[in-house]
Amino acid sequence: FDVKIVKKMREIEGKIKINSDLGILEYFFLAKNKKRINEADLSLANDSGKKNRSPVLFLSNGEMTKKSEKYLNENLKGRIIFRKI
Repeated sequence: FDVKIVKKMREIEGKIKINSDLGILEYFFLAKNKKRINEADLSLANDSGKKNRSPVLFLSNGEMTKKSEKYLNENLKGRIIFRKI
């Protein structure tokens, strides 16, 4: 996979390939060390995914705000997968 450190100790992004029952899936991934994930974070991740022509795997140690959860479920479903690590 291809990794780029955007902000030291805060943000990493890149492309990753994951083996699945459907074959190899390619995702743009974004990992953020942040306490709260807001709508702007999701929107920027979505834009990066569009630029790389891939769905987004968003990893964070923080919690999503209620507004960002609603935004993800209503507007970005299927384009961004959010996982708390």
